[in-house]
Amino acid sequence: MNLRTFSSIKYFVILLAIASLGWGCSNVQDETISSDGKCPQTPEVALKSGNVKAIDLSSEEAIASGKVSRREHKGYSFEAKAGDRFDFQTEQDICLWLYDPENELLEEMKFERDGQYIIQISVPQGSTTFELAMSLTNEKNVASTIAKSPKINPTSNIASTVTKAPKTSPTSSASFSTQNNPVSTPISPPQNNSSSPIRPDPKNTIQQYYSYINSQQYSLAWDILSSQIKNNSKLHPNGYNSYYNWWTTVAKIDVKDVRIVESYTNTATVDIWYNYNMNRGNITPQSLRFFLDWDDSRGQWQITRIKVNS
Repeated sequence: MNLRTFSSIKYFVILLAIASLGWGCSNVQDETISSDGKCPQTPEVALKSGNVKAIDLSSEEAIASGKVSRREHKGYSFEAKAGDRFDFQTEQDICLWLYDPENELLEEMKFERDGQYIIQISVPQGSTTFELAMSLTNEKNVASTIAKSPKINPTSNIASTVTKAPKTSPTSSASFSTQNNPVSTPISPPQNNSSSPIRPDPKNTIQQYYSYINSQQYSLAWDILSSQIKNNSKLHPNGYNSYYNWWTTVAKIDVKDVRIVESYTNTATVDIWYNYNMNRGNITPQSLRFFLDWDDSRGQWQITRIKVNS
């Protein structure tokens, strides 16, 4: 073997070693990303500036849509003022992190100062296409908002990445857990027949539901929920225990108003406005829309779906 041949072989071996090292590093990087199906406390992938889109939440709700994966995250930046609260609504299993103007990760959704904030979006595992409704609510404006009648504006058929829709009320919990997602279950089509039997007022069912919660009769409140809601693993990963653990953090529910939107023989829709009085002292206003189905076997209304009022 001459010197030239030996040098060529040596060069090939060096290239092979470098390629092997690069492949090994890539595998190590994959292993550092969690794949247990849960959202980590902090993002495991840095958010690329090219994947951050500026949105305006000052006057209206923005609905963002796109595709995210464990490796490819998306972000949205927006201006907020001190006292504003970030609210969101989604039906997908996604992970959310919120950063303050100093790029510090926040644990609460209420802002203490003016500035630009960023929301980072990922997925617990694999990849998914998401739709996320985002809005800002200021507690000073809540009283006037509650006094107005709700308007329904569908958010389906979204054509662009970010579109505008009417502003929603706050979500039911001050955490970024996907357990805050609205319940999504089908309801029976409306029926309106003059000869149909008279049902109890569905409004009373919602009032009774919160009466049970205020008296800490959580099992009776749980019994008013349909099996679709009870078995929803995103809302209640541990079944009744998850439901119980959440409501024990609430000291009291102050019901402000309850109104029937629609009422038919076997289906009904009811709106409610109230305040969460949490054990830690904070008060959170909320407005929800309840969808109910009549259960012939039990002779009572059951809650089949819940969503944040728009």
